[in-house]
Amino acid sequence: MPTPSSELYRRIPLTQGQFALVDVSDYEWLMQWKWFAHWEPTLQSYRAVRQMKLTDNKQTAVYMHREILGLKRGDKRKGDHWNHDTLDNRRSNLRIASNAQNCMNRRKRRDSHQPAKGVEKLPSGRYRAQIFIGGKNIHLGVRNTVEEACKLYAESALKFYGLFHCLG
Repeated sequence: MPTPSSELYRRIPLTQGQFALVDVSDYEWLMQWKWFAHWEPTLQSYRAVRQMKLTDNKQTAVYMHREILGLKRGDKRKGDHWNHDTLDNRRSNLRIASNAQNCMNRRKRRDSHQPAKGVEKLPSGRYRAQIFIGGKNIHLGVRNTVEEACKLYAESALKFYGLFHCLG
């Protein structure tokens, strides 16, 4: 994705010194609310969020990317960021995804000791490639090098995950 031109987007200030990027056409509409930077430990990144009062006087969180995509409270679909930057809420970076598609687009966990997403180093020193499809872990094969196993995973991810594949 190309570097955003400042003429095509605006920065919405958040708390904790953070900013959310949004399209010029969404800026005024989104500025009617006070947005906060909410740290997501599982993603190791911030999201733009605001509070909304419910009819029973309770409050709930509303995520900016879901607001932009028109995903209402209770809608099980997810808002997915193409480039994995959770504060880049320009429409060209957002898409609606099922939970499964959103999982396909996840990066390798930062706390993982494995060499790459979908690749596991075996005690023999060889590398096993595997992919998660339809609730099952599918064995793709064992290769001598991490590069060969990564290639095997990449081919399968593109085939099974399509536009939601993520290799990182």
